[in-house]
Amino acid sequence: MSLRFVDSFDHYATANGAQKWTTVDHFSIVSPGRFGGGQCMQLSMNWPCVTKTLDAQPTWIVGFALKLSSFVNGPTLLTVLQDGANYQADLRWNTDGTLTVTRNGTAVTGGTSTASLRLNTWYYVEMKCTISTSIPANSWQVRVNGMQIINVASGQSSQVTANATANTVRIGGNMPTSAFNAWFDDLYMCDGNGTVNKNFLGDIKVVAVLPSAAGTLTQWGSVSGPNYTNVNEATPNDDTTYVVSSTPGQIDTYATAGISETPANIIGVQTALYARKDDAAVRTLAKIIRSGGIAFPGGNNNMTSSYAYYLDINETDPNTGLPWTKAGFNAAEIGVQEIA
Repeated sequence: MSLRFVDSFDHYATANGAQKWTTVDHFSIVSPGRFGGGQCMQLSMNWPCVTKTLDAQPTWIVGFALKLSSFVNGPTLLTVLQDGANYQADLRWNTDGTLTVTRNGTAVTGGTSTASLRLNTWYYVEMKCTISTSIPANSWQVRVNGMQIINVASGQSSQVTANATANTVRIGGNMPTSAFNAWFDDLYMCDGNGTVNKNFLGDIKVVAVLPSAAGTLTQWGSVSGPNYTNVNEATPNDDTTYVVSSTPGQIDTYATAGISETPANIIGVQTALYARKDDAAVRTLAKIIRSGGIAFPGGNNNMTSSYAYYLDINETDPNTGLPWTKAGFNAAEIGVQEIA
């Protein structure tokens, strides 16, 4: 696996943030997003951040569109790689608009850019970092709009704890209490494993796609009307409309409107199931991608009694084993299967 998480911020509201991220603080979903439509994430005031805990990996690549509103009175954390609660390596925005990477505040050779970011301007910012007491060449870099602006010299340390890994990605962290806002959009996280998506992805766009018609398999019950009309809201409405099953093996799939863009490539498809169980029994569900007439399940997820997002990523079309194409994705159906 290389692509681990993406977010367009277009399919949920502020109240749903804690159901998708591990932690949220002074976080909100606002509009418009980067290209004048949709939504984005806003972090504001004192110590705002979101975190995503995944698993321990030595290398992480994090990218996001970023807009900042005002210069502040000290370095501002933009992203941090953490070992548990402990900071390893981070990326900071300085009072002169330049960017700096540090080992939890300790400067490193080659760690500050000469280029600076202007206010109220969208940039695409990416950091790649390998956690090590002696990093290899080209393993700790920062790019802005596809151009390398930081390349830490080999032999430097990016490691603070006893572990040469990070398992949590933090966006934001220490923003002063003065009037300040930062906006984030089109975010991705990759690890250094796998055969694809294990390096900088460049300036990407994350598109949220919702159910728009009934799929081939409609085996779950619904509150009212066709199944897809109960799960096609841009913002989750919990128990107002939903589909339901208590029969292991049942599958519900939905056609989508697809993507209108014609991308140079599709780096992956992340499904987001928003679900809960309503009884004390163990309930397990899996996402379904129906491609080429075959229903491919994802990993099993044991549900809680509170709503949460269950995310799964396919970097390739499961029917072909090849990178997704626009035609292949638009023809696919997305859905859910009750496992137990």
